[in-house]
Amino acid sequence: MSIRSRVPEPSFLNGLCMASVGPFLIICGSHMDTHGNFFLDLLSYDTRTGVWKRYETLGDTTYCYIYSSICVTGNLVYIFGGTDVSGSYEDTNSLLSFDIINAKWETLYSDFYDCDENTPPPMGGSCSFYHDGFLYVLGGFNSGVHLDRMYKFCLKTYTWSLVRQNGSKPLLKDKIFGTVFKNRFYSFGGSLVTGPDGYRQAMVFDISTYTWTTKATISKTQQYPEDRVNESFSFSSNFGYLSGGKNSHTVFYDIWRIDLETLEWIKLDYSFQTGFGVFSTTVVDDCYLFGVGMLHYVFEYNALERLTIRPPSLYRRCIESIKRSPNLIICSMSLPAAIVDELNLDHNK
Repeated sequence: MSIRSRVPEPSFLNGLCMASVGPFLIICGSHMDTHGNFFLDLLSYDTRTGVWKRYETLGDTTYCYIYSSICVTGNLVYIFGGTDVSGSYEDTNSLLSFDIINAKWETLYSDFYDCDENTPPPMGGSCSFYHDGFLYVLGGFNSGVHLDRMYKFCLKTYTWSLVRQNGSKPLLKDKIFGTVFKNRFYSFGGSLVTGPDGYRQAMVFDISTYTWTTKATISKTQQYPEDRVNESFSFSSNFGYLSGGKNSHTVFYDIWRIDLETLEWIKLDYSFQTGFGVFSTTVVDDCYLFGVGMLHYVFEYNALERLTIRPPSLYRRCIESIKRSPNLIICSMSLPAAIVDELNLDHNK
């Protein structure tokens, strides 16, 4: 199903990455002011109330990194790597965490120059994912050179180690998309292993054995997504959503869904608005697909759009109604403590 809803646009962001923490949409990217100065922005959007919040960023403001990778576990947002867009175009291998509830930053790792074989070099455009106390980083670009290595970072000891991949590595030729499902990492499209018609296969990494395999995807209609670049891929708990992108002769506005259990593709009968350029998507609460990106015909701001991919629960609808009430504080006095906690009233102060 599709229920289209426009929400207020954030300021223009470049090289953005996006994720979700519960009902909050998290967007990280750079923006340029009227004097040509670059700044790093971290924004949250409460999808229940429509309220934006901008957070103070961490670190040396001399550098403004874009094309970082982002992943989430619990209330923590992890941001790794990126390319400086403020002038030097140097890459970084810094790893930051941000507690979205307490608005607290922490630098977990930052060492640009002393990299041994167990430490990822400075890079942008990598893919990161969390599993069982470790943050994994796959691929990326260092000074324009594509990397096919995988590293993991222990969140207890704050140490890196190289993951020795078995089997045929995916050799992804463009941006990497994937998710962990039942202790396996699934990656789709853009692989030199799968070749043309890349979406007919999935690259699967067994985290317990560090082994790559390929699995055939299926389609009851025999329709599959066409190969493309600059696409976006986001994931719910059971599905992946492919949207946008382009190839040498067309720009795509289609949206495809893949079932992570059966690896079956279905082309959905709705899409984001015509005119999106390079953009990013994420799924919130398994029911909303958000897309944000630069419009082809306007270069001063981003547009943010929401599609409903599954009906939200009655509980979520009630929370949305209460949060948007002009009498929120008065109403909260008569609500159960569990719902007051869910409303998280302090978050909007």
